[in-house]
Amino acid sequence: MLNEGDAQAMRTWVVAANGWSHSAQRFVGAASELATVSRGVADRIEGGASPTAGDDGPGPPLSDQLRELAETVEHETAELRDRYLATAASIDEYAATLR
Repeated sequence: MLNEGDAQAMRTWVVAANGWSHSAQRFVGAASELATVSRGVADRIEGGASPTAGDDGPGPPLSDQLRELAETVEHETAELRDRYLATAASIDEYAATLR
């Protein structure tokens, strides 16, 4: 059984962790959307929707750059995606202890 001080500390932790989890979830969602849209634009460019956009000078074509961006965004947010799911589970467990 938790004393009142410990219970209050746990409630404070649950609120803070919940805020972090929701922010992480929004960030991961935005990253996923960016990756999806980047691939979609790359597909349109390669499909001829914008014939001049595929070769804009030195360096890889824009479609390749967009695909690379999509992969980078997904790779860089993979750990955060996994972590926020684990934190959400911990929050639920701690919140249940306080009920």
